[in-house]
Amino acid sequence: MKYKTLLFFISLFSYNAFCTENIQLIKKFSNSNYFDDWDYSIFPHNLEENFGKKQLQNSIDKMDANLSKTWIAKEDFHNNILSCRLKNNISSQDGNIVFVTSKNNCPNKSKYSTAYLDYYKDVHYGYYQARIKSASKGINNAFWFKSDNGYEIDIAEIHSPNIINITIHKWIDGKPLSYGFIFKTKSNLSSEFHLYGIKWQTDDMIFYFDNEPILRVSGFGDNIYAGTLKLSTAVSRYSGYDSKFKIDKNMTVSNVIVAPTSE
Repeated sequence: MKYKTLLFFISLFSYNAFCTENIQLIKKFSNSNYFDDWDYSIFPHNLEENFGKKQLQNSIDKMDANLSKTWIAKEDFHNNILSCRLKNNISSQDGNIVFVTSKNNCPNKSKYSTAYLDYYKDVHYGYYQARIKSASKGINNAFWFKSDNGYEIDIAEIHSPNIINITIHKWIDGKPLSYGFIFKTKSNLSSEFHLYGIKWQTDDMIFYFDNEPILRVSGFGDNIYAGTLKLSTAVSRYSGYDSKFKIDKNMTVSNVIVAPTSE
């Protein structure tokens, strides 16, 4: 297997059911029998780590080094979140990429504006990792993937101060079928950088937090096509927005690993 490294709620409540030193699962959920044949394991052990972490780490550069060539600022306007996304909310600071949240007169009258980047070409199987410091409570900080056939893989939706959502959606007629997991960390995710990653193979997906495997999902076969890798922010009630919402931190990304395989 060769890697080419490129830079740049029906719910099952299970609080404390699974625990490690730094992170625990607090909820697993599915809203459809579409996922009945899928399987998962929490904090999987004895994994064959064949993606060459040391080699990948040695190849990292600052994300903004090739930003104009490899990541594309996008705009979008949705009624189900409290912000639009504008190109001019992407900025560079101290060698990092900042996803600015601001009060803005969006074309769709949203009260806030946030930011959005797409990777410049489609990806499929491989290893993908982002080093992120999350924004204020009430902002959804997302590292995710959207396939060309309607699947969405939320590698990490980060909610300050300490929640990580990992969800796979299948979008049908504008509505999502969802299969997901909510983790709680001991770390404050908006006070320092953390690593969020996925190793995606033909038979399974393994999700990582700070280089440790926290979730393995299988059973999807080859149903999920290639698509677009994404980074974005959004103001939403889902991520803790309330009347006390205050913009005091923006999402910051220091680097991203994009390492597709030839599977």
